[in-house]
Amino acid sequence: MKSIGNVGRGLALTAGCCLFLSGCIVGIIDLDDDGPWDKEAISVVTRTVPLTSQEEFQLTGLNGTVLVVGLPGADEITIRATKRVNSSSVVDAEAHLSDIHISVHTSSAVVFVETDQPSHSGNRSYVVDYEITLPDDLFLSVVNANGNVTSEGMLWGVETEVANGNVEIVGGGGSAWATVGNGNLTADLF
Repeated sequence: MKSIGNVGRGLALTAGCCLFLSGCIVGIIDLDDDGPWDKEAISVVTRTVPLTSQEEFQLTGLNGTVLVVGLPGADEITIRATKRVNSSSVVDAEAHLSDIHISVHTSSAVVFVETDQPSHSGNRSYVVDYEITLPDDLFLSVVNANGNVTSEGMLWGVETEVANGNVEIVGGGGSAWATVGNGNLTADLF
């Protein structure tokens, strides 16, 4: 990337000199600035949910990737959520990590996980990447607004909705239903 930045800086300098010599006023731009969200704060949250009679797992995400892996004989769900806030400063990004909440609720039949974050970003970007392991004989339902969703080894079925991102279903059995707004769908079912 430095070579591109050096070429860009050289072009900007050349253009600036030409404009200066022609009598125009030129503003200086920092070409190394990655934009308003180039500072990042990260926090990892891990939660284990023991199962009793639940037959389904539902996840509602907003922005970020989701990876769900079904394990034969497992009797619990492990949720690893990596929360990321990008902002104009590290201090601001760290201060707003607490704006992202991961809710986990259970009923007698379903384990629910939901991402909650501010509806107005305040010139920040909020992302939660999920890595989840669970029994392969649960029914899986994932809804994600922006980001890729991958499920591996789910035997009882998968239901996935993604507005912007790719859906990949690998090595699953049972039924598979997917809705993709902008992205691709790949399925390898047995």
